[in-house]
Amino acid sequence: MDDNALRKLCLLLAVAGIGGLAVAGLLAEPVAVTGVGEEDIGKIVKMTGEASKVAHASGTTFIEINGVKIVRFAATQVNDGDIVEVTGRVSLYRGGVEIVAESIRGVGD
Repeated sequence: MDDNALRKLCLLLAVAGIGGLAVAGLLAEPVAVTGVGEEDIGKIVKMTGEASKVAHASGTTFIEINGVKIVRFAATQVNDGDIVEVTGRVSLYRGGVEIVAESIRGVGD
């Protein structure tokens, strides 16, 4: 096999591998948690609880559940005391662990 063919094969396999990893990340099921730590960074999680310390700023929503900081980069209708279900990825921000939420939804009263 000549060098040019080998380069093309390597490029094709690299692109296929990156695509496979992207699909696997999209299909990952969230893990139900009651708290998060540094060992959870990168995981997709689901947390249910009472929202506290709710704040809205520039289209971003900030809440806490069980002392865990949660941020959603979209305006979300949630108030202190609401019972909500949050799904998102655990991230490290300014030395602290938080959940970057993909969704925040009320679960009823």
